[in-house]
Amino acid sequence: MKRLDGTSAMMIYADKPRCYQHTLKIAILDFSRHPGGYRFEDLIALIERSTASIPFTRWKIARVPFGINHPFWIQDLEFDIAHHVRRIACPAPGDRRTFCRLVSELYSQSLSKSMPLWTVWIVEGLEDGRVALVTMLHHAYTDGVGAGLLLRHVTSLSGNVATIDNMGVNPEKNPGRFRIFLQGAAELPLMFIREVPALIRDGWKLRKLVKQLKREGLEQPPNPAQSPSSPLLNAPYSHRRCFYYESLDLESFKAVGNHLGATINDLLLAVVTTALRTYYKANNLSIEGPLVATIPINMRNEDQKEEMLGNYVSTSAVTLPIDIEAPLDRLALVRESAQIMKTYVEATHGIGLFRAAELLPPLITSFLNWRIRHSEGQIAPMGNLAVSNVPGPRHRLFLGKDIEVSDWLSIGQVSWGTGLNLTAWSYVNRLNICLLANPPVISDGEAFFKHMLAAFDEYRVIADRDQSTRE
Repeated sequence: MKRLDGTSAMMIYADKPRCYQHTLKIAILDFSRHPGGYRFEDLIALIERSTASIPFTRWKIARVPFGINHPFWIQDLEFDIAHHVRRIACPAPGDRRTFCRLVSELYSQSLSKSMPLWTVWIVEGLEDGRVALVTMLHHAYTDGVGAGLLLRHVTSLSGNVATIDNMGVNPEKNPGRFRIFLQGAAELPLMFIREVPALIRDGWKLRKLVKQLKREGLEQPPNPAQSPSSPLLNAPYSHRRCFYYESLDLESFKAVGNHLGATINDLLLAVVTTALRTYYKANNLSIEGPLVATIPINMRNEDQKEEMLGNYVSTSAVTLPIDIEAPLDRLALVRESAQIMKTYVEATHGIGLFRAAELLPPLITSFLNWRIRHSEGQIAPMGNLAVSNVPGPRHRLFLGKDIEVSDWLSIGQVSWGTGLNLTAWSYVNRLNICLLANPPVISDGEAFFKHMLAAFDEYRVIADRDQSTRE
């Protein structure tokens, strides 16, 4: 048995029929170099070999009786890859629009907690004869950085799979409920002895650092839990999801940012801000002030940087000034807010108050989730939306020897009270921006991306004009 860390366990508690906690990992595959082209059997063999090299793909959840501790990972002794890999055809013409509609439908399904929490859909019939691997992987397994490590691991496999380390989970026998209860009870006092002093120490350090930052006149990032409730972004949840993505030229995006004195992340946030401002206007909603976007922060230390299993993340936030008219003023304010967040995160790095998740009993966490769920969007602990920017591989990846990963897309879930997630993940020379939304928030991802692309074009025109003036 291996107990889940507190953050991963919270993903299990939050998982409900209208609040799925699985993430999307999509690989678009090109078989043009593969002898004989695409064959379903070859792809199944590659997937089976990959899962055999990652022990936790065969683990399922075992809850501790009476909820006295976080759940454990145990082996699925009846594991059958046929239950996890499914085959489907994308409706004609197999373009981006039809593919994204299909992915939206596939995502809107709960994963069975009686089995390992992942499913791979092999999607055939895409344009140019390409095939997609659409993986729904529960966030309890890993975070965004861990997903990148998984991608690197899977695409580096060649030849026979080496003997794997089962990380303390018995691959041949599972404990009974009484043993699980005893193990959970035995670990509880040890967990408090280990975590409470560290939590108090971290809290004390954080308090001193905050006071120091205030003395130096430095602002703190906005509190997502105190973000203004938005009738558009904090809407009640439906059972469906809306998925869409666009792919931009990475170097062009970086060049526009450089001309405007902004990083890729700054420009991304400014583009999102501008698109939201346009979207608010299109929906006849009043723009009374800035929004708050939650930003995931990687908290891995040196010893954990290669850990694929677990969630080593905290969050911070930035202000999105959708109430500001001039695009350069919006960019300047976003850049300032991002710098405040960066300064704060660097000053408090390693102080993980997310340790508190270790100590929250399942019953309390479940109650908090219930309270947020029944607030109908009025309580939004994760702010108005989530935005991520993940640097991905700059070289092309391959499954096996000759199946090229021509594109890679990744996005996390949307959480109670926050109905929009936008994630940019670079791959080779592309910046792939994915959207996952609660349909009462955004029901047409393609339409929203028209605002995103128009926002980027606006900044590109400003950068080109500025460059022409200088010359």
